[in-house]
Amino acid sequence: MNTTLRRDRKSTQLERLLGGMMQVAASEGYAAASIAAVIAQAGVSRPTFYDHFTDREHCFLAALADTHEGLLADMSRAVHSQAPEHAGAAGIEALIA
Repeated sequence: MNTTLRRDRKSTQLERLLGGMMQVAASEGYAAASIAAVIAQAGVSRPTFYDHFTDREHCFLAALADTHEGLLADMSRAVHSQAPEHAGAAGIEALIA
């Protein structure tokens, strides 16, 4: 398999794991977000999980950081797309969305 395809597949697996962690934690709580539940939600194997993370907490913190980064980017785009007098409202709307 060429390097680009392998990198893309790993990136997709990582995104699925992060999304799986957020979905399980949001719907069932952090305590229920076991590695088994996360990999089942993400549709990846246990070895794939350990290719990316050392444990459940590492996965959860990475998922939080990814969510935080996405939220900040969305808010920044919204604020910068508006005139200064509407920037605050645009930021709040982006946060709620």
